[in-house]
Amino acid sequence: MSFIPALISAIGGGGAAAGTAAAAGGTLATLGNVAAVVGAVGSIAQGQAANQQAKFQASVTEQQAARERVISAQEEEDFRRTQSATLGERRAAAGASGVEIGTGSPLAAFGDFAAETELQARRIREGGGIRAKRLNQQAELTRRAGRSAATRGLFRGGALLLTGFSKFGPKTQPLNKAVGTDLFISNP
Repeated sequence: MSFIPALISAIGGGGAAAGTAAAAGGTLATLGNVAAVVGAVGSIAQGQAANQQAKFQASVTEQQAARERVISAQEEEDFRRTQSATLGERRAAAGASGVEIGTGSPLAAFGDFAAETELQARRIREGGGIRAKRLNQQAELTRRAGRSAATRGLFRGGALLLTGFSKFGPKTQPLNKAVGTDLFISNP
């Protein structure tokens, strides 16, 4: 608490006339200005912290997207391997029973099985790609929200400064009254 008088003195309040009403008003104005600055700095810092948090969260979300791609590629590979083994078992069983697997209906059935396997494998891969794309979009939205929070913190900080200084700053009269003339802005 001993820093408050030093702060007030450094900003311009206090001094030899500390006991007078004018000095007390000046001290209150100085404290009001300090409060405005502290509020503005806090608001800006809050916006920057929200931005940093959003960047971190976006990075985590992008890592999840990359993981989704890896997982779907592994699932696709596992599915293809399983289906290949199943197709081999079916061919072996058909051959063991004396069915000619290279012609006619058995050939068409095995071809259908292979085509269905390919279709399902691609669906697995595309499903992972879609999930990854959504996560990347979410990461971008999170980053934008962070930038918005930082901007909002700056504007809020500026507003706090302007409001604080207008309440506690020196009272001035409008420019036209101070100069004694009406001011007009003309377009050249």
